[in-house]
Amino acid sequence: MKVNNPIFRKARVISSPFTWLVIVVCLGLNFGVSYLASSTLHGIGVMLYLDCIFTILVSCIYGYFPGLIVGMGTNLLNCIFDGDSIYYAFISGFIAIAAGLMMRTGMFRKWWGYILAVLVFSFLGGGVGSVVTYFLYGQNVDVITPSLCADLYNNFGMTPFWASYFANSLWDLLDKTITMAIILAVFLLYPKNEKAIEFFPNTFMLRKPWNEPVKRKFYEESSIHSLDFKIIAIMTIAYTLLGVAVASVLGVSYQNTAFDEAGETAKQYATAVTYVVDGDEVNLWIAHSEEIHQNPSAYGYANTYTGLESIKVSNENVLDVYVFTTDGTTVLDLKFGMDYLGKPLPHGDEYEEFMKNDAIETYVTHNGEHGNFFSYYCPIKDNAGNTVAYAVANIDVSMISVHVFSNAVRILSVEAFVFLIGGAVLIHNIRYFFIVPLKIVDSEIRAYEAIGPKKWLTSKARKGLVKLRGKDEISNLSELSHSMMDLAAESILKIEEQAAKLIATQKGVVFALAEIIESRDKCTADHTTRTARYSSMIANELVKEGKYTDVLTEEFLDNFAIAAALYDVGKIKIPDAILNKPGKLTKEEFEVMKEHTLEGEKIIELALQDIGASSEYLTTAKQVSGGHHERWDGTGYPRGLKGDETPLCARIVAIADVFDALTCRRPYKEPWPFEKALATIQEESGTHFDPELVDAFMAIKDDVKAFLEKK
Repeated sequence: MKVNNPIFRKARVISSPFTWLVIVVCLGLNFGVSYLASSTLHGIGVMLYLDCIFTILVSCIYGYFPGLIVGMGTNLLNCIFDGDSIYYAFISGFIAIAAGLMMRTGMFRKWWGYILAVLVFSFLGGGVGSVVTYFLYGQNVDVITPSLCADLYNNFGMTPFWASYFANSLWDLLDKTITMAIILAVFLLYPKNEKAIEFFPNTFMLRKPWNEPVKRKFYEESSIHSLDFKIIAIMTIAYTLLGVAVASVLGVSYQNTAFDEAGETAKQYATAVTYVVDGDEVNLWIAHSEEIHQNPSAYGYANTYTGLESIKVSNENVLDVYVFTTDGTTVLDLKFGMDYLGKPLPHGDEYEEFMKNDAIETYVTHNGEHGNFFSYYCPIKDNAGNTVAYAVANIDVSMISVHVFSNAVRILSVEAFVFLIGGAVLIHNIRYFFIVPLKIVDSEIRAYEAIGPKKWLTSKARKGLVKLRGKDEISNLSELSHSMMDLAAESILKIEEQAAKLIATQKGVVFALAEIIESRDKCTADHTTRTARYSSMIANELVKEGKYTDVLTEEFLDNFAIAAALYDVGKIKIPDAILNKPGKLTKEEFEVMKEHTLEGEKIIELALQDIGASSEYLTTAKQVSGGHHERWDGTGYPRGLKGDETPLCARIVAIADVFDALTCRRPYKEPWPFEKALATIQEESGTHFDPELVDAFMAIKDDVKAFLEKK
């Protein structure tokens, strides 16, 4: 059996082997195109990758999850040749998500949607990608898009960051323009019939027109109130907080370790200096500084200086090595040379900071002309054990923060990759094992509400109900909802059947009562039936004209058709001598006859009290019985009501009653011609009758005439 539920059809397509075969093929093609583009074009200085063509295509056709598989899978395959590709995988993931959303919102049905897509994708691929590249390679311009970036840096005075950003963005703008041109060509050639949609579900967004029900359904499914959105939002916040926390902890740990290692290196080199410099020779060198200036080899000073140089060159992070006496006089300084022997220490700020620490063996952190660096001060003692000088080694730590940030970017990039692929797999399974079944149940219940219980059992929607596999809570809920909908429909049909029988019985009783009343009045045979018929015709015409819609509801019309028959029920209280008098009634007799209106109200009121509950048709019958002899100008009876003080139902019956009386034979008169009776009704408009109701009666005069002739 073919299932008509669109949610089920899409879920079935996404999980089919054919779909995953297409996804795997697109993954291979995406990798092949990107590898060929990079291996051939990069050699001639064209920095294009074309690695998002099939990512975007699959996202548009099947949704963001298959697009994530293709895009991020391509980056994983590229790791075979370039391990750093893993750090860019999350960008491919975001492009896949953006493409899927833009397709689902119908943007690719408009020309500006493709321009927007180029800008969004180039921002993600070029803008975000350049930021990642900049920090991955330690802010080294030489390895960041070598040609264009270096030109911007050298010729236009840009900072390394902005040179990298603009260079990558410009290249990626060209890359994504070519990509979207290919996508546009595919969409133009792609069939948009029902068969294509059966295999490629999201392509219905390319069809025209995208009608309001489809648009409304999409926005209902994609709104912030949907279960999909709430789960994705919760997972995104949780993964983001977790990722930032992990990256922060690892970054701080790495920074602390790097600083500890730098301090230990400074200590090792400063200690090595103490082995090269003889403490007993320090004062000797200071005392003969002038002589040594003339002859550096004197007193072994040059040999010691050369030893310090060998220490410095052994590690590129060693910025400077020097020795000074306790009073701040220079002994050895590789930066200023041998001529600086005996002069005041040039590192004044460093010396003062060291002296604040009571001149003990310690680390001191500086931020000077070399940037951030560690200094370690190690005492040099003579044979008597007295401290005569200090050996200092400065270690560069300015790049530690750069390396920390670079590692943090690596960690966050990998975490984003794990989040996107892991979160997508999790959301995909939650969606198709939890959300989709719930949506199917929800859509079936909504279909039941829209169709209604009367038509449900024979509807196509019921025949297309989805039987969920498995025996979990959702499948049990689905089976229960199916049973409940059928049971409710059957019960309501039975109730309506019984209600219809009851109404028919009531109607029969009412008309039987009306017949009994008419049987007493030998002058008005079938008068009640005809009057009720004319009244219903006038009421329906008012509904057709859109008048009194707040009163003339479908329920009211059904009740009115019965209630109108009881308008003369009070005549049962009138004596036969007056009721069946062949001639004209005297004034006194007429006063008695007028009492039938109030007597009718009393009879119906007793019926209402016996029922003990409200009855719409009896309430209407009471209004008709008591008010059908009132006049529009207020000269009627029994209460002399004027205008719309008389209930609408009574004003309608007043016209029907008089018209039938005029067109029927009575002992004291012959029936009037149809046209004469009609003219009388018109003449009485505004005095006896409501003018608006007279207009409605005149609008149905042909129907009234046909009914009258038939009778």
